[in-house]
Amino acid sequence: MLDQNGHLTDEELIVLIDGEASAEEAFAHCAECVACRSRRLQLEQALAKFADLYSSTINPQMLESSSERRAELRERLTAANLKPPISWLGRLTHHRVYLFTAMAMLVLITLALTRTNTLTQNRPPFVQKAIRLLPDKTLTPGATQPVDLTEVCSQQQEDLDPVVSVSVRKVVFQEYGMNVAKDNDYQVDYLINPQLGGTHDVRNLWPEPYESTVWNAHAKDALEQRLQRMVCDKQIDLASAQHEIATDWIAAYKKYFHADNPA
Repeated sequence: MLDQNGHLTDEELIVLIDGEASAEEAFAHCAECVACRSRRLQLEQALAKFADLYSSTINPQMLESSSERRAELRERLTAANLKPPISWLGRLTHHRVYLFTAMAMLVLITLALTRTNTLTQNRPPFVQKAIRLLPDKTLTPGATQPVDLTEVCSQQQEDLDPVVSVSVRKVVFQEYGMNVAKDNDYQVDYLINPQLGGTHDVRNLWPEPYESTVWNAHAKDALEQRLQRMVCDKQIDLASAQHEIATDWIAAYKKYFHADNPA
């Protein structure tokens, strides 16, 4: 169910994260909506942190399935309803138990928060992941839209990489675990460039190294220009060009430039 702004609610996103079959429509919407994808990432990170904190702080014997906990709760409530009225002394004793329990929980929460702060303060410096020359296919399989040769051949090669909005760039960097990567070191690039029918969908974007390696955005730009000319000269069909650049653009470069390294 979408909210008044046309986005998935947190409840729907949590159902999607849990992988329930009923979340098929939510998955389709999330694939197209940048805001919902970003919110889903935030919820996944929050749930993961909570699970780590819970499992490391609470007694493992308490980590039972939710169905077992609910069953035990029902049994205790049933037993409580069958007990005779508690005397004033019994009530005082129970109040003391409840007070002790509340204090114990407060201490536990305080310790947990202290531990979290300590872990955060002592966390080692961020180590940048290895430079990714090819995108992760599970995150960036490539996405296209129907185009004909007239559209392909009328597009200017000077505008190979249309500007990607800041919000979309943030989502792409988050998905690749590069929250603190320097923007100038990477270009959020189109796997299948728009001149070959590639879309602006996040499934067609990934952080590509800009100048830190020979196989960088400049080399890929040269391949995109070459493939567009070949498609327009009918040396290769559009579907084949899209497939080769999406599958392994470096292999495609070597194939069509007849070189082991970019010029």
